[in-house]
Amino acid sequence: MATSTAQKYEEGKRKGKYDKEYWMHYTQEKFDESRNWRGSNVELQWFVNYMYYKGYQNLKFDKTTGTFVKDVRNPLTFYINHTYMVCRAVRNAVMKANPTWDVDALPYGELDNDTSRILGEYLAFQYDRLNLEEKVNKSLLYGLLYGLGIFQYGYDDRLDDGEGNAWIECLDPFDTYLDPYCTSVDDARYIIKVMSKPLELLVDNPNYDKKITENLTTTSNLSESDYKNLILNNENNINNTSKNVILHETWCVTKEGIRVITTSPQSNEILRNELTSFKKLPFE
Repeated sequence: MATSTAQKYEEGKRKGKYDKEYWMHYTQEKFDESRNWRGSNVELQWFVNYMYYKGYQNLKFDKTTGTFVKDVRNPLTFYINHTYMVCRAVRNAVMKANPTWDVDALPYGELDNDTSRILGEYLAFQYDRLNLEEKVNKSLLYGLLYGLGIFQYGYDDRLDDGEGNAWIECLDPFDTYLDPYCTSVDDARYIIKVMSKPLELLVDNPNYDKKITENLTTTSNLSESDYKNLILNNENNINNTSKNVILHETWCVTKEGIRVITTSPQSNEILRNELTSFKKLPFE
């Protein structure tokens, strides 16, 4: 049966939608949109808030070296870190007791007391197993300093010696780029997580194409955020010759479903492009 010109056009259009050039352009466009919307002024305020929390009220920026140094004009000045005290007081008030669960099946059914108790104990076990107390603490701190605390979650069938288990991660706001037009995760078009990984870990990762990972471009930067790089370089004495790769993990809502695309913008390569089974973006 002959194929009409219209059918060929539609088939070509669908095929083109999934090629490398399309997705590289799409993910970079969304990243630029979110970063430009956030702007450098927001990250500057985040940086100042973090420095005050760490007790660096006497820092000044050295334009010559591009780093922050201690102001020694008055070495006898003693600073009281109110920012740290307030953040710690709020976190302790919120996290003073572990949560408890009362499990039921309403409105679809009923559970007897023993089953409800066992399920509650299992949830308490998972709370400890996933180290949620520490992660919620971190999320609260991010919320106080940056006004944003976000979790990413998923399921890995390789965890627990192949038995599988859920996982959850608290994301750093400096490295998380949200759809600027969303009011919550539920109506977001995309969320982008920026990661810095040593090249050797990517080469050994079975989820990535080894031919691509071996030729990725490395960088001494550990983030797409200049202020995040300042924090890391000044606190940890990062070696500028380190061989890391900046990756963008883009989760986006498409007509086909939730898609995840991991790219290396510096190398113009796609390491992962997968249509997932998620019904919504796996973030909260």
